[in-house]
Order: sequence, then C-alpha cells, then structure tokens
Amino acid sequence: MPCPQAPEKERIARAARKLIHDGETLLINGGSTTSIFSGNLERLKLTIVTNNLGVPAALPADGAAEVYILGGRYRRNARVTTGPMLVSGTRVTVDTAVIGVSGIAADEGLTAANLEESLVAGEMIAAAEE
Repeated sequence: MPCPQAPEKERIARAARKLIHDGETLLINGGSTTSIFSGNLERLKLTIVTNNLGVPAALPADGAAEVYILGGRYRRNARVTTGPMLVSGTRVTVDTAVIGVSGIAADEGLTAANLEESLVAGEMIAAAEE
C-alpha cells in the first residue's frame, strides 16, 4: 500500500542527506523515512550500523562501503531488531545517528511505535557524536 506521506518523507530524507559526509559512520534506526534516507546515500563511502532490515536493500549500488546489522529480537511488522542491550551491548560509537520517529506532537514531542523502539533510539542517540 502506498504511503500517503511519501513526498514529505522524501523531502526529509533529501534534507538529512545533505548533513552526511563521505567517510562517516552512521547509526540508522527503523522506519520508512530512514529507509528512504538510505536510498539517498549515493556516491558516499560510509559505514552503516542499523537495526532496520529495510536499509541494506534501500542503499544505492554505489553507496555504503560496509553495513552492519544489529542483533536482537526481530519485530516482523516493523522489520527491525530491538532489545535493551542492542546498541550499548555492542559498544558502538559513531559520527551521526539518523533517527526516525512515529510522530511529532506539539504537547508530547517525539513518539515511537513502542517502548523497545524508543529505548533503541535513545541508545543510538547516546552512541553518536551528532
């Protein structure tokens, strides 16, 4: 089923891509926007660490030099791996975390699909320089 927010997600992905530089190491979490972002990483040699199983397939052929998939419990409906030890247990440190969210609410801020995904996002943010 087509995503009604696809044009907005593509604009977000293109804007985020402008912040990424050749040679960086990225942590990318789950979600359709981060998968779309991954498809915009052409002509960059990057190291990508992700729990999003949609990222490797979305990467352009001339994109990432290395891709690492974080282990954990597989959430089939979201196509991600989760778990409290996912990032901190691997002692990953990266240049940039690319974090997608389920929603943005004026009174609640950023929201995640579930508790485990929000914990993973928090660990990814803590492991990143930016």
